[in-house]
Amino acid sequence: MEICERRVWGFPCPGLFGEERMTASLVSEIERLADAVGEADSEAAGASLNRVAERIAQALRVQKDEVAILLLSDRMRILRFLVPEQLCHVGFIPLSSAHALAARTVRNGKPEIINNFADARHLNVFESVPLGREPGEVIQKIMSAPIKLESRVIGVVEVSHKGRTLAQAGPDFTQQDLRELSTLARALGKFLRCFPRD
Repeated sequence: MEICERRVWGFPCPGLFGEERMTASLVSEIERLADAVGEADSEAAGASLNRVAERIAQALRVQKDEVAILLLSDRMRILRFLVPEQLCHVGFIPLSSAHALAARTVRNGKPEIINNFADARHLNVFESVPLGREPGEVIQKIMSAPIKLESRVIGVVEVSHKGRTLAQAGPDFTQQDLRELSTLARALGKFLRCFPRD
């Protein structure tokens, strides 16, 4: 079967079957890294997690700063950023937050797309942290998926399109994009088990 190539926003974008193969390959890579790191070495896992975030960005055709991975603290009932690294020490997201998409994703345990995120009421304190973007470039479109270990939610992965306007942010996310992110989120569960969640 042939795979037709097209270009979207300057990135090569394989057709549907190519995307499925790319996602399957990345899932295998994440699982291999998780096995190599083991359950006890969170420092090695942190370095590997940055590489995983870069690969997720490539697979979903976004920039690295448009991928966020958050870990749920069981005891404190908060989400803290693991990626991007610049947000690790900025703060956390309480699970009780009514306006945080990541918190809602944990509570509902379901993936979600919002293609008009800048217009939706949301927690935007983290968008003020400079991640190498021009002022005014904010999250316009976003996908969020729960990261589960067995059947329990232990974190969230979010992928966004940033820009000054909705049009500048690029194409809308699709249900196919959300399926790919959900597949990657399942693989991340095994990887995040080595991070302390207290």
